[in-house]
Amino acid sequence: PGFASSGFLQILLRYGVSASQRDQMSQLMQTGVEEHMAGKGIAITNSQEDMEFRVLIWHVASQCCGDPDCAAVIAECQFVGSLLSCLDIADSASELRQWSGEQRKKMQLEALSALFHLVQHCPDEILSNSGVGVLLRLAQATTDTTLRKKVLTVLHVTVGMGEKFVKEMVESGAISIALDLFKDSEASMVCRQLCASILGSLCSGVPAHQDEFRKRGGIEALRSQVVYAPDQTTENHLFFTLAVIDAVWHTVIGNKKSESRFLDVDGLFALMDVLEVAPELLRSQMLSALADLCENRKAARMFLQWNSPKTMKGGVKVLLEFWDAEQARHGCTNQDGVLASPTHPLNPPKPPEPQDPLETRTMRFSSKTMGATARSGVSSKKPEETPPSEDDVDVRAKIYAVLAKVGFDGHEALTISDRQHLELMKLYPDCKQLEVWVNVRDSLEKQGIKPLGQDSKWMEDMIVEQQTRTEWIAALQEQLAVERQAEDLASLNRFYDDIRTRAAKETGMMERAHKGGTAGKRPGHSEIDTLKLHGVDGRQSGFTGVLSR
Repeated sequence: PGFASSGFLQILLRYGVSASQRDQMSQLMQTGVEEHMAGKGIAITNSQEDMEFRVLIWHVASQCCGDPDCAAVIAECQFVGSLLSCLDIADSASELRQWSGEQRKKMQLEALSALFHLVQHCPDEILSNSGVGVLLRLAQATTDTTLRKKVLTVLHVTVGMGEKFVKEMVESGAISIALDLFKDSEASMVCRQLCASILGSLCSGVPAHQDEFRKRGGIEALRSQVVYAPDQTTENHLFFTLAVIDAVWHTVIGNKKSESRFLDVDGLFALMDVLEVAPELLRSQMLSALADLCENRKAARMFLQWNSPKTMKGGVKVLLEFWDAEQARHGCTNQDGVLASPTHPLNPPKPPEPQDPLETRTMRFSSKTMGATARSGVSSKKPEETPPSEDDVDVRAKIYAVLAKVGFDGHEALTISDRQHLELMKLYPDCKQLEVWVNVRDSLEKQGIKPLGQDSKWMEDMIVEQQTRTEWIAALQEQLAVERQAEDLASLNRFYDDIRTRAAKETGMMERAHKGGTAGKRPGHSEIDTLKLHGVDGRQSGFTGVLSR
């Protein structure tokens, strides 16, 4: 704030703006600034020192724009317009023509770095100076990867500033320009990732923009990039695929015509191919998009038709494997696949960790406590629990959302473990409600809050009603577990019966060979010759089984 009130920021900006803006500035100095400082200032040149001085001024101004007073001074000094003049490819100012190609690139990068902050705190200045059009023209014209990445980054921030910025960008041809850059296979993956994010933001919730995107061939372009092949590139393919899925979610899903076009080009099959091999971060995003896409009946039918090209598994089987992994991670079932806690079917409480007796003894008789804990009965302070990570996302609700549209019944080739999971999944909302009610009751008890009699009875009735359902699920899972044990036992008996049958056959063959053998009979010349052909010495009486050397 002191930079604005003291007039120091105005002095800096006098040297930081272009010559045309400097001539138009008037009454920049506020009261209190010395009179000899209120002149036009010394014009800076394109020397190395002056270029570095200009960069420092831009950096200071961009860092100060978060203060309202400084933002007002920046708007008054037309600082944003001066930065945009450095980026406008149609600008033919004499000051820019004096810069070398290397100097101009460096100043453009610095101007974009400053605009990254200014667009968030002085958005109206971007609109009033036609900044959106300047940035789009530069992104389309430049071939420098670093410069294009910077421009797209600023545009990505700009599109999130509100509806009027989205409208301004679309009217300036942002959908066409971003889509052309996304289709460019020679562009870097980072630039194409930013283009996908910009397209998703431009089309989100606006059917007219989604229609324009579809008419320009955007759906086919997105479909061709719904792949996950990190071994085929040295760049970060995970974030690129995330941006593509996000673009599909916002440009296609929710628009009936776009969904139909996406399904016609096998877009759902491509999503399932990626989902099977996707890491957890990408899997959560894809399940959300897939749940919304399966609102379309045609998509739900195609989901059942899909089979993995690698494992030949169906879509239901793949989702059940994800569900099983989540159940195991939360410890919801025992080794037989039965619910571990009827009151917490989805998130059972973790058992307390056993305390090491040697550690307890050392704590009690340490020089710091001097046995105070043992004598006074004051318990030691428990370590704070680690809060759950933001990346630790429970995808079971998303899996349920997909299968709720596809259907829970009529699936073939499911194991007993899969059937156990399906029984719980059918009542996922009821199980979630039960846990919420139980947590509310426990929270009230911990806080010492006693609800009214009617409220308490209603809450207990809801808990009993939902718990009855979970107990029924547990009983059904136990029946399936018994059925699985019977199948395992029958399979084991068949295995041993097969072994016994083979052993009996081999024993009978050995007995018959022994009875019909040549024991006690001297072989003739023909028999000896036959034995010699096989390398066996038959000159002695009987068959010796000794190989000749």
